[in-house]
Amino acid sequence: MGITTSLQSEEETVAAILNWSEHDRAKLTYRLLLSFEDTTREEAALSREEIDQLWADEAQQRIADFDSGKTGSVPRDEAMRRIREGLKR
Repeated sequence: MGITTSLQSEEETVAAILNWSEHDRAKLTYRLLLSFEDTTREEAALSREEIDQLWADEAQQRIADFDSGKTGSVPRDEAMRRIREGLKR
């Protein structure tokens, strides 16, 4: 799962990462998202366990919203198309 050199271009790095397993890409995504945490906010002082519990609570709420019909789903291809469009902006 390693990247061979820090001198690789962004495109080469992304291409290498896209060859990783979904699990490894998800772990990297999680770590990158955590890197955006604003350490001046109170939430940044939460422990890893507290953060994990907040995410679990959020997931349960989203599942409940889906099961109740409050929210819907989007086919994978459509979701990926929307993500790619958003990244172009």
